[in-house]
Amino acid sequence: MTMSAVTTEKNVSLHDAHVTSAHDVADITIIGAGPTGLFAAFYAGLRAMRVRILESLAEIGGQLTALYPKKNIYDVAGYPKVLAEDLVKNLYEQCAQYNPEIITSARVDKLESENGLFKLTVENGQVYWSKTVLIALASGLLRHENWNRQQFKLGKAKGSTTLSKTQQSFTVARF
Repeated sequence: MTMSAVTTEKNVSLHDAHVTSAHDVADITIIGAGPTGLFAAFYAGLRAMRVRILESLAEIGGQLTALYPKKNIYDVAGYPKVLAEDLVKNLYEQCAQYNPEIITSARVDKLESENGLFKLTVENGQVYWSKTVLIALASGLLRHENWNRQQFKLGKAKGSTTLSKTQQSFTVARF
């Protein structure tokens, strides 16, 4: 699982970023609705953040739902074993109490910064704005070539490795 956080420190200007309303801007946009993304949505909601999740698949749950929903999972804290589909159901129920906006079939093709906000463009051309971006994807799905990473200053979180397609990591980026 690759997990990255990208956040802004600048003052946000909605007019300069061509955002029509403050309601269009999420406090955090989570790319990926697998177990990590769903738990991140719960955690952000617990802190009264406006949460948006963009998921490339047609349903939430990531690999657990897509590859092995009927398989037992043995490496989840608090569960000696749990059925993959049950874990996804419970994670959704946990985050849903804070009403995150969940958008499926929305593969992020472009990630840019514009006037203190992040601009996320999905493959159908729809644009989403956010103050912070958390990337919670299976490492094989992360497509670096379409995201202008040069505009972000990358720093490692404690105990992490670098962001790559083959390593698990948690990278914090600021611009």
